[in-house]
Amino acid sequence: MPKNHTKRGGYQRDAKGFGRLYDLRIKKNDTLEDAARHANCSRQSYEIYEKGTGKRGVPFDVLNELRKYYGVSIDYLTGISSFRCPENDYVGKRTGLIDSSIIKLRRIARKKNGTRRIVTMNRLINAPQFEWLLELLWGYPQNDGGVPVLLLGEDSPVPYEMARATYDMMIKNAIDDILKYIHDYKENESRLDAENGIKQIRVSKDKLDAFIKNLHDIHGEAMKRK
Repeated sequence: MPKNHTKRGGYQRDAKGFGRLYDLRIKKNDTLEDAARHANCSRQSYEIYEKGTGKRGVPFDVLNELRKYYGVSIDYLTGISSFRCPENDYVGKRTGLIDSSIIKLRRIARKKNGTRRIVTMNRLINAPQFEWLLELLWGYPQNDGGVPVLLLGEDSPVPYEMARATYDMMIKNAIDDILKYIHDYKENESRLDAENGIKQIRVSKDKLDAFIKNLHDIHGEAMKRK
């Protein structure tokens, strides 16, 4: 029997409960009547499902309708998964990305010039200094009040202001290196595109020359037969 599934054929609330039904409804600016209509149930029943106070749980057919309406999985509705859809669940478990990060990446890809942004993001991630930049951002001194800070890779703490200045410098250097990497990558890619374009022009010219020569040969043979 699946998690959260009751013997009476419904789904009981998880630790996260069916509060997600409320959150999704509010996000769509729906009333209880609107949501109940899409779930094919009464307003009273839907309110019980949303609060998670029913003894029978939420029937599968209701959850299935809500799954389609809200564009999420049943596991997300019932609190089993923190990912809105199975695809996000698959990606998240293998990359560590949270649901909202995956959704944002999908939105970026769908926007105008989205492909260009995704390509730039891939270059950013593959830059040699990218992981170092993440370490610097994670370890950036946040406390104030002059408390000594231990720098990455050092054994002794240094004054707070000196630590901030050191991190600022290292972050700037890391960003400069990443920007140079992306710029060099784009220049190299443009050069390769240009070289490939020239090769394609040469190949096209060679094919055209061969085609014209073939026409001349055919014409010559036809003239000899006459």
